[in-house]
Amino acid sequence: MKTVVIVGGGIGGLFAGAILAKKGVRVQLLERNGQVGGYLQSKIVNGCWFDIGGQDLTFLGSHDQRVLQELGIWDQFRPMPQHSSVVFLNQGVSVVISSFADTRAALCQQFPAETAAIGSFFSEIETVMGALNDFFSIKGFYTKSSAMMTLFPYFSKTAHDVLDAAFNDPVLIATLGSFCVFYQGEIPTKLSALNFMGLLGSYLLNGGHCYQKGSGQLAIDLATIITEGQGEIIPHTTVTELCIEKGRCVGVKTDGGTVYSADCVIGNIDPTQWEAVAPKGLQPWIKKISRQERGVSRVEVFLVVKARHQLETPVYFLKGGLDEAIDYDGFITGSPTSLRCLIPTVVVPDGMAPPGVHCFNVAFPSAYEQWQQVADDPEGVTRFKQQYVACTIDLLSRVFDGVAESVLAHHVVTPTDLYHIGHHRGAVLYGASGTPAQSGYHRFPIKTPIPHLFWTGQWTLGGSVCLVLRSAIMAADAVLDRVTA
Repeated sequence: MKTVVIVGGGIGGLFAGAILAKKGVRVQLLERNGQVGGYLQSKIVNGCWFDIGGQDLTFLGSHDQRVLQELGIWDQFRPMPQHSSVVFLNQGVSVVISSFADTRAALCQQFPAETAAIGSFFSEIETVMGALNDFFSIKGFYTKSSAMMTLFPYFSKTAHDVLDAAFNDPVLIATLGSFCVFYQGEIPTKLSALNFMGLLGSYLLNGGHCYQKGSGQLAIDLATIITEGQGEIIPHTTVTELCIEKGRCVGVKTDGGTVYSADCVIGNIDPTQWEAVAPKGLQPWIKKISRQERGVSRVEVFLVVKARHQLETPVYFLKGGLDEAIDYDGFITGSPTSLRCLIPTVVVPDGMAPPGVHCFNVAFPSAYEQWQQVADDPEGVTRFKQQYVACTIDLLSRVFDGVAESVLAHHVVTPTDLYHIGHHRGAVLYGASGTPAQSGYHRFPIKTPIPHLFWTGQWTLGGSVCLVLRSAIMAADAVLDRVTA
């Protein structure tokens, strides 16, 4: 039986490990924390289940769904019937973002003067998504080359470039721009057009899917697939050295002195953590990528309130145009971004929410610098959390009556909390930033210059554009090609 060592038990590492285990490969997954999952974590507040970090998954195409079916977990995913709403508090505009056709129709109804442009833009999304699916799944050289020709113009553009070229109405531009800002942690003038079109298309064409038992249980189920396939999950383990023999990677050495030999190694960690352990020939390549700009962190506020409304979709709150929505009453610092209010009624696992209550999760991006100023001061931390809870209640009260009087419990997840589960520098959610300078071929490829060493996760080309599941599939396929050659 072939053996593969995976360094890092985040989303990419777990999915890659589960896929390989189902194919008869022995997987040894090394995780520095006490539990695997990365941002696949769940927390119970006042009897209600909240997902931290990863709350839903999107898929590039039917191939991803087939992989989940092969893993035996597809039946645990359920689609979110309406993915989100965009609400402009000062202009009375509200647009529901759901399926491809319904969203296009809703936008045409809200912005009739832009009907033709909306139709053209949605056709462009379909073209880009088709090219992405070809490039990241079909091995034929000519098919990949044709797909690359379609995608190449988006490598250097920003989301704003694409939207500004397509539309005249600034509210329409802000509506579409806000949709992916939260997920990639960048404003449209900085976010890569490739990332923007890929993520927007994946939600509109394939929909968001949440794990019925919660994202924390998804991590447990993936780990179970690995162990049932004669694999191991080894927690509290940090890799200190890559073992190289005759120019290829043959395993890793850990902080405890143990050497794990392997036919292949997959990395699923922040590249900066590789700098001290990688061979000299690989270090300049790693530094070139890892020294670039990072994404943003966030603060999450969980509220449990008495149920008074039927709410089933995430909501983005904007005060006007995107440039006006940014710094909500002085609580948010850093790069401008939209505020996102996630209403996870469809995410709460069956039986995990008491009757008569409703669950709110409000996420505030760009909060890391503000948090650093108070992180070592207990009183400052208390004030920080109180401010965000008050901000959340005030924000929700502008749209939903009676929230302030209905709060039963609350909990604040800080950037420090996120750092402890992800270990990304600056507590960022998505690793590298989504700017053109750090997208496309500026990301790690799945295959590294060292034979038998592979990458997966958000740091890779596939992970940044198509989300982590496709990156894990590609890494597993590359390993299988190597070990069965």
